[in-house]
Amino acid sequence: MARTDNPGQIAPQKIEAIQEELKATEDVSQRLHLYMKLVDELQKSDIPHAIEICIEAVELARQVNAKNDGGNAGEMADCLFHLAMLYARSGNYLKTISIISESLPLIEETKNRFLQARACNVTGVAYGSLGNYSEALDYFMRALKIFRELGDQCWEAGVLNNIGHLYWQLHNPTWALMYLKLSLDLAEKQTDKSLQGDICETLCAVYQDNDDCDTSLGYGLRALALYQETGNKHAEAEAYDSIGDVYQRQDASSKALEYYQKALELSQETGHNHEEIEALLRIGKYFIGQEQFDAARENLERALEIATRLEIKHNIYECHEALMKLDKLCGDYQLALEHSEKHFYYYCQVHNEEQSVRIQSLAARFQLETMQKDAEIYRLKNAALQDEINLRKKAQENLRLHATKDHLTGLNNRYYFFELAEESYRQAETDNLPLSIIMIDTDNFKMVNDQYGHAAGDVVLQKLADTMQSSLRKGDIVARYGGDEFVILLPGTGASHASEVAERLRKMVDTQTFQVEQYQIHISISMGISFYDRQMTENLRTMLKQADMAMYEAKQSGRNRVQLWVKE
Repeated sequence: MARTDNPGQIAPQKIEAIQEELKATEDVSQRLHLYMKLVDELQKSDIPHAIEICIEAVELARQVNAKNDGGNAGEMADCLFHLAMLYARSGNYLKTISIISESLPLIEETKNRFLQARACNVTGVAYGSLGNYSEALDYFMRALKIFRELGDQCWEAGVLNNIGHLYWQLHNPTWALMYLKLSLDLAEKQTDKSLQGDICETLCAVYQDNDDCDTSLGYGLRALALYQETGNKHAEAEAYDSIGDVYQRQDASSKALEYYQKALELSQETGHNHEEIEALLRIGKYFIGQEQFDAARENLERALEIATRLEIKHNIYECHEALMKLDKLCGDYQLALEHSEKHFYYYCQVHNEEQSVRIQSLAARFQLETMQKDAEIYRLKNAALQDEINLRKKAQENLRLHATKDHLTGLNNRYYFFELAEESYRQAETDNLPLSIIMIDTDNFKMVNDQYGHAAGDVVLQKLADTMQSSLRKGDIVARYGGDEFVILLPGTGASHASEVAERLRKMVDTQTFQVEQYQIHISISMGISFYDRQMTENLRTMLKQADMAMYEAKQSGRNRVQLWVKE
């Protein structure tokens, strides 16, 4: 769990007392103070309401600031920071970055280093959650440096936990465990039970990914107990989901569902919309695995409705992706295609918005850097600290590589594929060059997982990836598109040659078996091909849609075949 702030225990009586004070107070400064006290209490149990009150506090602070000719920058900065933190806790990370960018110049003006460090930390959480790992690490390192200079070991432990969480997202368990154990040692000395819970939950996830489910479950249950002891229901809901994931991995499906449902109940109780969506997604995917398709659809559509209403776009495309898989299993390929199109549409929107927000935040970020410039110049003169900078640059380069590759197959990941494909498409469009796309779906892959286990299924996907990689030219681009689906981009290649490439690959896969432990596993693949045509092709999305349609036609026609998209 990424750490922003500890919300503490719920105190309904305090909320009522503050609300009574507000009714009786006309003084603007006093009302602003009471608004922020109310936000502190509401965030423990009702995040949407806390956001509403905090927005009112921000507007009130703007009025006070305007009347005093900017003399209340500290109050304004504090209100904006708390609003950004609340958006982060609700899962709206794009809004978090936008608000933080507005607050950074004001925070600089206050020269409040503790608030600067907290702002860097929550910005790191937001960037990490959006998949911008290099930027996230940069902000975490800034926060860590300031907290160490301030001697605040509790917050130092919190940032170390966030860095460990970041390396877990990058599937680097060695570095993740190193930072997390440092973090837990510090947190236990500070007796901060909520922070200890955050670290234990992250350790639960890391050990789960390492297939050490017993250790993972131990940390998950410890995190849950700590959250229950501190009354942190927001975090308790996330812990229920984490424990459910462990049970799911242990094939204890009914136990997993029990914990997912507890997570759902708590998230609904606390108004934690992002966690409610996550719980519904997990429950929906659980029912897909159990082939209870009606129950799966009900939960996934509820998740989609909430995500759409709140415009949490990364959750929207996750819901469409899950519904696409559900419809494929149900044999409704037309509806699956519709969800596939929406999934791709929202995925591109999120990607574009992330880039836009990042550009908007650069100016504020450089202002913060200016404040630290003199100290940084002096620090760089120290040879030992120069070595630290070099190591950090190397670590950031390592992060960049992790961010472009699929951790299971070693192929390009979906995010990086879109970057490469957009560049190739622009070149084809500008110079009227041939360009083709092959969409690939592994036939009946669920049967492989069911018969041989998910670990064997992962090995099959790795070997299939190696086969594809070895059969392509140096300039061709192959990526894991998601699950058991892959995509190949063939620059400078027309439809005829693309068909030959696809047919050659299909035969290679069909005529070999994959040795996985004692098993000889045979699979086949279905492929759809689209090609660039200046008269018919509108954009890259059109080509991907056409290849997807052709692939569905190949599957409907009996699988283990290649289908070229043809305009009807």
